[in-house]
Amino acid sequence: MNIDDLDEFSDLEDLSEEEQTELQEKNPDLFLKLRENWEKFYRQLMGVDNDDE
Repeated sequence: MNIDDLDEFSDLEDLSEEEQTELQEKNPDLFLKLRENWEKFYRQLMGVDNDDE
């Protein structure tokens, strides 16, 4: 996957660990946004509501 083609709607889980590391180094803001999106999705999937934190 080309790191430069990613946007805020990309799925972090589609990237290998090496690609995630590269993204984190090249575009830390986008990496954090994708990480937050993934964590939010996972909490919703598991039925955990952490909006109060």
